[in-house]
Amino acid sequence: MKISTVSLSDWMTDNVLAALMAHDKRPIANADSLLPQSPALRRSQTGFTMVELIVTMILIGIMSAVAIPRISSLGTFNARGFRDQTIATLHFAQKTAIAQRRAVCVAIGSTGTGVTLTIATSDTKTICSNAADFVSLTPPFSPKAGSGLSGSDFTFLRIGETSQASGSITLTITDADPITIDAVTGYVR
Repeated sequence: MKISTVSLSDWMTDNVLAALMAHDKRPIANADSLLPQSPALRRSQTGFTMVELIVTMILIGIMSAVAIPRISSLGTFNARGFRDQTIATLHFAQKTAIAQRRAVCVAIGSTGTGVTLTIATSDTKTICSNAADFVSLTPPFSPKAGSGLSGSDFTFLRIGETSQASGSITLTITDADPITIDAVTGYVR
């Protein structure tokens, strides 16, 4: 004997249809409309529940609480990037001075938007004020211009030290940590 499993709704649909068809010989177009349904089943099943909407709003609130401070501090982020690029440019200047065994002049832009590098035409030239003895030096990367850079001009000598006898040279950038160059070693930090 074979036992078949039939759901209650399938059984009711089949029996209601059979009873109706036995009573009325016309075919029934939509048998589901004849079955009794609870009010919960009659309402539309599309849309979101209140719990889903509240959870979504809470998640959006948390994400915006984290993202808004990050976006508003974008100026500090850009200043830090400008500082890092300026340090990279200064490292390039020092390494070029050592590799070429020539003085490299570092001039801070008057508008505070970057540094300009020039290299001596011979190994005996060390004074940057004589423009005829120096030519422009372009880094292999293109540092982006920033703002708020200030400090004094200086020279990396051919052994990597700076033209200043002792102490350190400090360059400041608005919204970022200052850049310090050790005068004796030329170390940039």
